[in-house]
This record gives sequence, structure tokens and C-alpha cells, in this order.
Amino acid sequence: MESTVLLIVDAQNDMLAEGNSVYNARTVLDNMKQLLAEARKNGAPIYYIQHNEPPENGPLVKGTRPWEIHSELAPEKADSIIHKTTPNAFLDTDLHERLQQSGIRHLILAGMQSEYCVEATCKGAIGLGYSVTLVTDAHSTWDNAESTAPAIIARCNEELGRIVAAKATNDISFASV
Repeated sequence: MESTVLLIVDAQNDMLAEGNSVYNARTVLDNMKQLLAEARKNGAPIYYIQHNEPPENGPLVKGTRPWEIHSELAPEKADSIIHKTTPNAFLDTDLHERLQQSGIRHLILAGMQSEYCVEATCKGAIGLGYSVTLVTDAHSTWDNAESTAPAIIARCNEELGRIVAAKATNDISFASV
């Protein structure tokens, strides 16, 4: 079996802030916690992707509270953190090199925002030859002018499900990692 990693994308305070959180934040947070526990129990590597932006572009400014990874998902010493400035976690980072050095070929992916960083990272991974499993109930977004968050999430699951495996949290297993 190919070597597998859990990739948690942009699970930062700003995305999960009470009163302004992404759609269904509590469930998504609980599902990511379940994925982390399962990965740790089975010794799977865990990579956190953390978005950085300049102050003029938004709240995810390095070193600020909104930028920090949510405390319920706090990285442990053995976990890796990759900082990015674009939606695709592979662009202008050393993520691909680090995964290659570790022999990783399969990514299990969860996080925010469905139609931006989650989608771009899935597609970036496919373009680099990785197999990807999108956790369908462990990514989220906000409503926008064109669509509701549930519709955006459903579209991402459907469209990405054509090129990656799409599974719910309870169907994810790291037992053979």
C-alpha cells in the first residue's frame, strides 16, 4: 500500500471563529479531530497547511490570533506545518519535496475553504501524481454572492469526486498506513 499522509488545510482561527465561522464549523471541526486521532493512532504523518497573507489582503497575518491553527486541532511535535501564500499548497512551498522525501504518494485531505484552497490543493496534488482522498464532510466554506455554502461544498464533492476518491470521515481508515 502506498504511504499516506493526512493534510489539514487552513484550519485557522479566522475560519472557525465563533460568529463568523464557515458553514457547519462544529461538525467539520469534530470530523477533523476524528481524522487526526485516527491518523495518530495508526502512525500516519500529519501535515498542517497554514495560509499567510499580508495585512492589506485579510486577517491571516502571520503571528496573529486569526492566523493560528485552531486550538482543538493543535499540531503535535511530530507534525509538520507548511506555510503558503496561494490557494494551492504545492505552489511556492516545499510540500512536494517533503512528501517525496518521505515516500508519500496518497493524501487524505480536509480543511478550508472548499472552493479555494481545498480544491486548488486537490488539483495540484493530482497534477503532481499523488492519489487523493477528499474527506467530504471535513471541508467547508462560507456563502457567497452566487451560492450557499452547502451548495458549494456539494459541488466541490461532486466535481472533485470525478478525479479523486471522495469519502466521509467515518469511511476513512489509516489502519494500513
